[in-house]
Amino acid sequence: MNMKFFVALGLILGIALPGARPEAAEELPPPVEGHFDLWVSAVSWPALETLTPAAGGSFDRAGFGIGGSFHWPLRRFGNSDLLVGLDGLVQGNDSNVQAVYADLMARNLYIGASLKWLMGRSRSVSLDAGLGLNFMDIADVNNEYFYLNEQRIWESTAPGGFVGASWDVGRKDPLKHFGLFLSLRAHYADFGTVRDEEAWLPVFLGPDAGIIDGPVYMLLIGLSGR
Repeated sequence: MNMKFFVALGLILGIALPGARPEAAEELPPPVEGHFDLWVSAVSWPALETLTPAAGGSFDRAGFGIGGSFHWPLRRFGNSDLLVGLDGLVQGNDSNVQAVYADLMARNLYIGASLKWLMGRSRSVSLDAGLGLNFMDIADVNNEYFYLNEQRIWESTAPGGFVGASWDVGRKDPLKHFGLFLSLRAHYADFGTVRDEEAWLPVFLGPDAGIIDGPVYMLLIGLSGR
């Protein structure tokens, strides 16, 4: 995995851990029992833009995604709660690389475990980090006339992770909230060399279109609650 991920994760833990000292129980706000997020995301993936497909054209750096997470309490600290849970997201980036049905699309599914460190009396700000698996492909997708057909040109599975920070907008009660949240994330993974994998197909990517790796920058906007 990209070493930048471990550096960023170390910085987050280095900031959070010194302030995570237990205090008297009567001084603490009520414990957080659970937290969920549902979002849409704007994606910026610089590595996709550097690919050079044999068929010509290029992939878009900008993409889109949807996802969600749920976390349960793991440990309490003086002015923070550490939660553990699951994250999942699906994202896609278009291109102008013409295939048989349509332009090729790069798609990624991420599923993994994660930590959410809720800070402050209202628990409205958090530091986030996770590790999991990415399932990525580049496909020619035909969805005309409500008929879905696709041909995967290339695919790869790789471990990966993310670091980030979130803000529950307007949250005042640490236990009750349902409203808007914003989050910034950086995902890291290394999918290796992109190439055509079936010899009988027309050449779209070629034997070496480049390497797809991280970081992938994401702006998440959605609903959070507990």
